[in-house]
Amino acid sequence: MNDKLICEIECKNFIGLSTHIRFKHKDLGSKGYYDLFLKKDLEGICANDGCNNPTSYLGLKSGYSRCCSYKCSALSPSGEIVFHYVKIIKNV
Repeated sequence: MNDKLICEIECKNFIGLSTHIRFKHKDLGSKGYYDLFLKKDLEGICANDGCNNPTSYLGLKSGYSRCCSYKCSALSPSGEIVFHYVKIIKNV
């Protein structure tokens, strides 16, 4: 992975990128860098239909969470499968 930075240096991984941002761009921070250079359209907004709440920022590597809460995660189609799978394992 080679991510270009504001100051045109390259980092080999997210650890190097995070370290560079922490020491050289303190005012921007990792969330600010992610929002400016890595964030995709509709990222940071809950993926559940009908919910437009903001989601939590997890870090440079992960970005933003898909859903705003456990409730929305359980209601989304992908979250529903995981929810039922966990429920079956706990009952056994």
